[in-house]
Amino acid sequence: MIKHSIFIALIASTLSCGPSSHSKNEETDGTPPLTDAANNDRADALEKGRMLSQRAAETLNARLVNALQNGSTKQAVAFCSERGIPLLDSLAEIHQVSFKRAAIKYRNPLNEADSLEESAIAQYERRHSAGEVLHPELIAVENGRWKFFSPILTAPHCLQCHGKEIDPEVSKQIRILYPNDRAIGFETGQLRGIWSLEL
Repeated sequence: MIKHSIFIALIASTLSCGPSSHSKNEETDGTPPLTDAANNDRADALEKGRMLSQRAAETLNARLVNALQNGSTKQAVAFCSERGIPLLDSLAEIHQVSFKRAAIKYRNPLNEADSLEESAIAQYERRHSAGEVLHPELIAVENGRWKFFSPILTAPHCLQCHGKEIDPEVSKQIRILYPNDRAIGFETGQLRGIWSLEL
């Protein structure tokens, strides 16, 4: 369970807009500077999060593109429904982390963003709207663990299932599989959600 006091202080500092004017070891919330060991732990966690989220994204994207090229959009929807989360679960088990594609406009209810993820998404949206480059972020949670966030931007092939104009048969299939679907109406390059990993 995330400590809310830590969450409030760190979400402001780690997801704030623009680069910090403070030195690498200086904290903005009044807490003591990080030790070299803590800085090393943070750097290791950030690198691990980058590597795993990239691997997960590449794996899912390759399978999805294959379904689109060798089948149809309806087959791609079926893949996401049947294999998307189990595929991430297998990666999570191998690497001993939790994987989630968190979103406010989610399709699968299992991907609904919690309060911390909502704050991260809101910060990413503000930065994206301002034309800033989006980077992975890291927040400390309980028991020496880290919460890693990385933005998910809408790729052109995503529009077949998440865009503004979706084939009626595909829309029908989506409504059957996800009666409370919210993940439509996106444009290429728009922020669709975030990778959320607990390391």
